[in-house]
Amino acid sequence: MSFHIMKVRSTLREDTDPEMVKAYLPANFRVLGLMDDEVVVIGHDHLGWTAEQYVIPRLQSGMFVVAEVDITEERA
Repeated sequence: MSFHIMKVRSTLREDTDPEMVKAYLPANFRVLGLMDDEVVVIGHDHLGWTAEQYVIPRLQSGMFVVAEVDITEERA
């Protein structure tokens, strides 16, 4: 199971409405909150409800820009 954190912002509005983003998400993804002018989304892949094949394309169809946050970092 893959865990994802994404930053989402609207291309049509200056301020991105978290409720609008929430409407595009399946049950295994949710809005965590706002950071600057972006909505933070977290979730995990489950069956066909994956970030790459469902969530990101669906958000893009609603004119949102999606950037996945890389939470992996090398530790010394």
